[in-house]
Amino acid sequence: METDLAFFLGYVSMMVLATRFRYVLSMKKLLHLTYRLFYGSLLCKAVSLLLLNIHLSRFARTGLEITKVQDMAEILSWLSTILFVSLLLLVSKGFSITRARISLLGTVKMIVFGLVYVAAYTVVFLNQRVLLDPQDIIASMTSVSAAGLIGIKFTGKG
Repeated sequence: METDLAFFLGYVSMMVLATRFRYVLSMKKLLHLTYRLFYGSLLCKAVSLLLLNIHLSRFARTGLEITKVQDMAEILSWLSTILFVSLLLLVSKGFSITRARISLLGTVKMIVFGLVYVAAYTVVFLNQRVLLDPQDIIASMTSVSAAGLIGIKFTGKG
């Protein structure tokens, strides 16, 4: 719980700075798609960590789980990862402030990769939520689903 709280505080400080830069960029009419994707990813992750801290503090106080809050935190974390991978794909294809155009073939490749990435991530995520026992931590960390999530994250970001 302490680690999640430390990360949450780190993300809050990044959100304060990112919001300030977003405001400055929007005033100068320079708010670009890549920065909006970064800001959306940062916002989803910060809210995800907030919900996770709420869930863990309630669990520590009462011993009762709030599975809906935990599930929403995991979904927002997943969405944050998807947004950040989209940002990385755009930047890797040369999409930036100076060059805001991608070839048709590059666009098709990105769309196909994005759809496959989201579909694979969804299947593995749901597989891990449905088939594995949440109390068996060793099984959840050494399962095929956990290895699939790690592989998908490395494929998307690497």
